[in-house]
Amino acid sequence: MQQSGFERTRPDGTVLEIRGSPLPGGGFVTTYADITERKRAEEKLRISEERLRTIVETEPECVKVVGFRGELLEMNAAGLAMLEAGSVDEVKSHSLIAFILPGYRAAFGDLHQRVLGGETGKLEFEVIGLRGTRRWLETHAAPMRDANGQVTMLLGVTRDITARKQEDAVRVSLE
Repeated sequence: MQQSGFERTRPDGTVLEIRGSPLPGGGFVTTYADITERKRAEEKLRISEERLRTIVETEPECVKVVGFRGELLEMNAAGLAMLEAGSVDEVKSHSLIAFILPGYRAAFGDLHQRVLGGETGKLEFEVIGLRGTRRWLETHAAPMRDANGQVTMLLGVTRDITARKQEDAVRVSLE
């Protein structure tokens, strides 16, 4: 049985979902459902998601979401710039850990495991971007939980601290 449907907005703002189905012996059945509240909720959610996406994308520090197995799920433009990447897919094709200098990978993995265990944490480490630029980064990581309260992802907020590290090195050399 083929079913067809469409939505209609009444002058009073009520949104109806109208569906029609043919009957086996001939004829047609039409059903009407008031979906006004669902449409309002969908629009409210869309606006909220758009607002949050704008905040994350304009944040000057890297905001990233890392999956349970260490895979990058999301990263804002600031993070992509730190890694000299044009897209999240470009970072994913190299794996996130590949950007981290080998001497810091174990500490990064340890932080990841602690956060997946429910802790928060902070780490300073060095990366090399896709164009060869070496940077010092400081990341703050926190667990992200699903609807059941289980930690399923890691939220990381990372800043470039290269200038601070260089100033510290100059200060130490002058002492």
